Amino acid sequence: MDELAAFILARIEEDEVLLTGGDMMPAMAEERLLAECEAKRRLIAHVQRIEWNIKPVEDQNYMRRILELLALPWIGHPEYDTRWDS
Repeated sequence: MDELAAFILARIEEDEVLLTGGDMMPAMAEERLLAECEAKRRLIAHVQRIEWNIKPVEDQNYMRRILELLALPWIGHPEYDTRWDS
């Protein structure tokens, strides 16, 4: 999970650089914003389905799934690992 979290944090840092002085192409910015919206919708839906008072079993790794959903806007990035898109 550390690799996935590191990937997301690196992309956030890249976005911060773009926002504070970089130059993002308008089409790329629009595409990314739409991807962010969809990822957040999936994240909210996932969180709403979680039975928080029940301990997760084997394939219900909630924290991992949350990070996978947060990484979705960067699915086309060369460092994105397709194993994260489950």
